[in-house]
Amino acid sequence: MGPHATNLQQAKLVERSNTLRRRIDAWIEIQHLYIPQLASIRATVDQEGGGKPLAVHDIELHLPSMIHSVVHCDIILLQYEWDLRYAQGHSTLNDLRGLLLMESMMFKSKGRHSRGQRQQTRSINLLKRVRTRIQATASKYRQIRTSLQALATPLLQFKWCDILRVLEDDDMATLTSLDNDTSEGRKKLKWIWTVEGTGADADKCSQSGTLRRYLFVFC
Repeated sequence: MGPHATNLQQAKLVERSNTLRRRIDAWIEIQHLYIPQLASIRATVDQEGGGKPLAVHDIELHLPSMIHSVVHCDIILLQYEWDLRYAQGHSTLNDLRGLLLMESMMFKSKGRHSRGQRQQTRSINLLKRVRTRIQATASKYRQIRTSLQALATPLLQFKWCDILRVLEDDDMATLTSLDNDTSEGRKKLKWIWTVEGTGADADKCSQSGTLRRYLFVFC
């Protein structure tokens, strides 16, 4: 919240923080049943911190991807997090594609309709907000992929790297980059536009769906 937040906004934030803390506390109790070693680890951390309560966003969840090399985790717990992270990876990529489509559409609209300093300034600010969301979504995807990397070796998962690939900054180019003067034979979509599905056909790449969407939005 900003420095001018109202009392109502502050009260809602405290309420949500307390609700989240209760959920995390309940989850930690269940987690200690399946990974008892974590109880002593958390107790040691509390002692080193002087027993001061942590802010809810600073509480370490100690998910299997983070601790399996330090404490024993049942293989089924690793599999559960793998399934979650794998689905999250595809969902986050889908969100990223949606934001990139939005940014491309806004660039097109700005070029066609924005006239005058006021409209130009408003368009630029909106584009900055969308780009901030794109960067945040990219950061989320990279964190998810880091967790998948930690889980891949004990679970003997190897093919996923060809589907959920390393995300570079160049991969987040807007679709308007296809409108430049490059010859048709040299224009190529980034890999994030060619990955489809999360099931048995996940490794089958197709550009047709993305191209149809691009043509629908911009033509």
